Amino acid sequence: MLGDKEIAVVGVGAMGGSLVRALAAHPDVSPASVRAFDVRRAVARALGRQTGVRVCAALEECLAGADVVLICVKPHQVEPCLRQFEGLVSGNELFISVAAGVSTERIEALLPAQSAVVRAMPNIASTVGQAASALAPGRHVSRAQMRLALEIFRAAGAAFEVEEAQIDAVTGLSGSGLAYAFLFIEALADGGVREGLPRDLALALAAQTLVGAGEMVRTLGKHPAQLKDSVCSPGGTTIEALATLEGRGFRGAVIDAVSAAARRSRQLGS
Repeated sequence: MLGDKEIAVVGVGAMGGSLVRALAAHPDVSPASVRAFDVRRAVARALGRQTGVRVCAALEECLAGADVVLICVKPHQVEPCLRQFEGLVSGNELFISVAAGVSTERIEALLPAQSAVVRAMPNIASTVGQAASALAPGRHVSRAQMRLALEIFRAAGAAFEVEEAQIDAVTGLSGSGLAYAFLFIEALADGGVREGLPRDLALALAAQTLVGAGEMVRTLGKHPAQLKDSVCSPGGTTIEALATLEGRGFRGAVIDAVSAAARRSRQLGS
């Protein structure tokens, strides 16, 4: 399905650029079928040199004949960007927006009637093909279009279909969650350095530890609590460390962080 589609990507910053790279590397996609447009011409040209995708000098060129339009601009740029689509799109395209807080209803109102709009919340791990993305269909999206949207984002990692009411929660969890993980990796490494490890070794051990933890949760089918208990020997080092984390409110702080990011996502959409 993906291999015979013309895909336009409007906005090739961190997220849009990573999606372009993932699509260009997909075995079923010809880089020539992916078009990129950004008002920052130098950024788009550099991406074109790296990936072989078609870089467009004008928005009209990018959108002409596209089957799928990925809208990868900042939330406050969505409305002015889509107003420029007038007369350049037919409404038969599949439109996918990655803008946090901008509902499918708001996007539909700026496009031709009955346009198919999917709202996506990926994360920047798409840069290394390990994104966690959630996609919610708007009112006019067919099942075939939704399958296509999921296929596009699975080129950059894992992708899941959700209801739009769940997207703000996804934003707080996986959309922003990489930053929480980076902070934890940094803190783990700092702890290792404090205890005498060289910085590069401490950082490598911390990063690999989180990779291993994520893979165990993903593949073993066990609840994280079970996996945690399997590491904790009676009276051992790990349970002592966990008691310290619990005493400092670690679990509650993470839960509150997810809620804070989700709340901010809702504010962006209001």
